[in-house]
Amino acid sequence: MRVHGTGGTTRKSYRFVGMTVYSGLTVIDLYGKRTMPLFEIDWHSFTGYSGVPTTLEIDIVPAQIGVQAWLNGVDGGGLVFVGIDSYRRRLSSGADQPIEFNALFNDPPVIVDFISSVTFAFSLGDNQQGWMVGRLDYWE
Repeated sequence: MRVHGTGGTTRKSYRFVGMTVYSGLTVIDLYGKRTMPLFEIDWHSFTGYSGVPTTLEIDIVPAQIGVQAWLNGVDGGGLVFVGIDSYRRRLSSGADQPIEFNALFNDPPVIVDFISSVTFAFSLGDNQQGWMVGRLDYWE
């Protein structure tokens, strides 16, 4: 898989945490065919501490998005959990449909949908500190 720049401009957006890293990218498959054009990637990171469940909700302008969550690092021993707790699917009627996983330690690390909000979840054991990364890929 290769990634090619196609120009374009970055959308301005204001979020709790995060920054736009790339704009105007198109993914080319192994056969040289254009696949889902990517026009923005946002990275969000946050820290969790000592047994306190932490969530981060990011509200966005409704868009077709691939969302990923992963653990960047942890200090101390014990159980660690990172995932996508919930999101709001934007329906063609303009209404939002909440999708809540409520899976505790089995929330998915990746979703792809037309959304208006995503909530990341992060839980650590006692006497731990950890760092989580959430990525939003905006597709045309």
